[in-house]
Amino acid sequence: MSRGVRNRDIHLIGHSLGGQLMGVASKYVYWKVQRITALDPAGPFFDRNNNPAKLRRYDAFVVDVIHTNSLLLGTKGPDGTMDFYMNGGTAQPGCSKKKLPGPGRKLAHNTWDVIKRKKGVALKTSGCDHHRSYQIFAYSIDPQVRFPSRMCFSVRQARSQMCNGPLGYAGYHLGNTAPGIYYTNTTGYYFRNIPSRLLPG
Repeated sequence: MSRGVRNRDIHLIGHSLGGQLMGVASKYVYWKVQRITALDPAGPFFDRNNNPAKLRRYDAFVVDVIHTNSLLLGTKGPDGTMDFYMNGGTAQPGCSKKKLPGPGRKLAHNTWDVIKRKKGVALKTSGCDHHRSYQIFAYSIDPQVRFPSRMCFSVRQARSQMCNGPLGYAGYHLGNTAPGIYYTNTTGYYFRNIPSRLLPG
């Protein structure tokens, strides 16, 4: 690079539409970006019709994705070299007064099955769930804050919160986390709710 910036130092980070935009931006440089972090990248219009602008795992050497409102405002995934489904990936603790189902319940997709039955509630709290992705990432910049994650065989297993594969870490400090799909539990952390809603009430 002409001004001394090294390729391995480039890390693009974006939330929602910005997460998708980072994939687009990576295509307008003459070298491969080292890392892209997509924070609950936007799902509407991107999960359909094989949108060529959609974030792809090969847009950078490392593409890590944090899913917090997957299937509503965020993509269904997987999208990156590492996809982290926080608390199942769709609904986040504290964003709704409704109790979220725990691991091992008979629901095939746990949080998503709750949403199918109570769609109005889900739409009211989706903004909070969607914003949680960048709150998690901001917390993770502190090297003392770690988000341990377990590798899953599939997205379905991650949504069911029943993964027991190798250990990895979500957030800024990936460490030696291997490529794959992960389930992350954040119930031991406190996040201030951001009251953003799609529906009034």
